[in-house]
Amino acid sequence: MFLRDEELDRALELLLLAGHGLAALRPAPAARPGLAETELELLWLVHRRPGVSAAELGRLLGAAKQSTSRHLRALEDAGLLSREADGADRRRRALRPTPAGVELVAALAERRRLAVRRAFQRAGPEAVAGFQRVLGELVEGLGRRAAGRPSS
Repeated sequence: MFLRDEELDRALELLLLAGHGLAALRPAPAARPGLAETELELLWLVHRRPGVSAAELGRLLGAAKQSTSRHLRALEDAGLLSREADGADRRRRALRPTPAGVELVAALAERRRLAVRRAFQRAGPEAVAGFQRVLGELVEGLGRRAAGRPSS
């Protein structure tokens, strides 16, 4: 398949605008006092991948360990995240959302799911499958591993 630069640039523009639009659909500040968007993203990923370690999150996002740790500490201080010793490797700390963290993720997801659901319904099932396939390939091609997909 031959794609022109203009088509690729349009796809990149749409990804950027969709990401910013979805990020704007966040719960009211009272529901997330003092949390940065990065911290909300990390909480979302921990909720999607319970038991993930800080190092794994850093690799997944391509973020520095120090930066990731600082944001995770803010989530812990806010009572939204807990770290537990891993039974197999006592040095590894498994991250899990607290009940308050799960509640915040639910509030965060509610409006975003509605927006995605509406777009998927308008686009139709074939478009949904294609969209998920393209994004999955993009994520894998960038060295990340999508949730729910086994590592190779």
